Amino acid sequence: MDIKKIKLLCLILGISLAVNLVFGLFLYKRNKEYLFNYKLNSNPDAHHYVLLGNNFWEKGVYSRQDGPPYMPDVLRTPVYPLIAGGIQYYFKTIWPLYMLQVILTTLSAFIIFAICSEVFHYKAGFWAALFYGLDPLVLVYNFKAMSEIVFMFFLLCSIYYFIKFLKPFLYKQTLLYIFLSAFFMAMAILTRPAALYLPIVLVFLALIIHYKKIRLLIKFIFVYIFIIVLLLTPWVVRNYHIYGIKKLTIVDSIGLLYCAAAGVYQLKYNVSREKAVKLIEQKYGVPSHTEAHNFWISKYSVKNLKDMDMLLKKVAIKIILNNPFYFLKSSLAGLIKATISHNLEDFAYLFNVTWHHPQLSLIKSLHFKEFFRNLFLNNLALTFVFFYQILFQAIILFFFFVGLFFLFTNYKENSSGFIILGVIYYFIFTVFIMGLDAYSKYRFPLMPFVFIIGSYGITSLFSNLFRKAKIA
Repeated sequence: MDIKKIKLLCLILGISLAVNLVFGLFLYKRNKEYLFNYKLNSNPDAHHYVLLGNNFWEKGVYSRQDGPPYMPDVLRTPVYPLIAGGIQYYFKTIWPLYMLQVILTTLSAFIIFAICSEVFHYKAGFWAALFYGLDPLVLVYNFKAMSEIVFMFFLLCSIYYFIKFLKPFLYKQTLLYIFLSAFFMAMAILTRPAALYLPIVLVFLALIIHYKKIRLLIKFIFVYIFIIVLLLTPWVVRNYHIYGIKKLTIVDSIGLLYCAAAGVYQLKYNVSREKAVKLIEQKYGVPSHTEAHNFWISKYSVKNLKDMDMLLKKVAIKIILNNPFYFLKSSLAGLIKATISHNLEDFAYLFNVTWHHPQLSLIKSLHFKEFFRNLFLNNLALTFVFFYQILFQAIILFFFFVGLFFLFTNYKENSSGFIILGVIYYFIFTVFIMGLDAYSKYRFPLMPFVFIIGSYGITSLFSNLFRKAKIA
């Protein structure tokens, strides 16, 4: 690595650590107790992650129940709970988890730099890594007991080694790269199952891009898939042994019904999500959202939990197929919402201040005066973060589309860029099927790869402009 790359890398790591350190110090000053007590997190998912891991390390049971009979959990996959709960159990406080996540974010910025340098150029890598370090969404999730940061780290490692694997073949190195890519992909899936089908997309793209080496490639692809399946199988066997369910989690069925199908009913009957879920429950006799998450309080016992899983999926698919127009409308609205929405509620909660929502619907109806009046009810810091986040997303999306243009016009030189694009489209689909319920959190796995394409757009655009200026 030459001196220029080392300097840029040090700058990236320094900025990422400095931003998180300043944020952490402000959080300590404004909401000290939050840093020490995970129960002060407003998201119940965070409580579940820590409780699961704490129960495992303390009592030897993988359960979300805080008392007997400690029913084994089938909703959350094990990697993040074991990390978060392990830290809570051994340190008796949660702040070391946040510090670990800050370190992983800094390392993720380095990996983004490495991916972008491999696919495009190290200058583009600098911008991509910088964007990741300055993303307000990432900043907030560093200080939450949520799986996104750890998931992103594993996923980025996997994609990096997958791209390295596709470079000129040296048998021993290639075998190492494919093993590491598969290992990190399995860890990502066991952290968040959202990436479950991503390996299929990567394999498909690799076979198309390198079709001339397909015979050699297939051997390594087989090893790649075999390792992932091998690492995922014990958890599937565990779920089958306990509940008769041959899958990693039942969260897919829950999401499909209570998010995607509920979004259909929200638009069809012009009701809130809570009311839409109630209508589905009454019409189809499915358990409530709470009962589906905590099946032990529903009529479904351990023996027929599989029936509940099948029922949820069957009803969801029926609603979606019977209302394709509302599903598409709901999904598109959710995708746009997830892409451009802010997370100021999280900032406000962390810093113990009230967030006065400016109501974006006022802009649609051209009531700009009322919108800004509501916005400026907030303190100066929150107002600044609001404008920064909206502007940040707008700039990134603009350069992303610029990057797409250059990627397709120079596809022969940047064929690995289509691996990045494939990851983006995959996670766009995962957001799309969440329907109207999607919000800023759902764009999290998308953004590092959007930053990579966007940074390629920045460097390509300005290099072309400078070249034309020199000619002129």
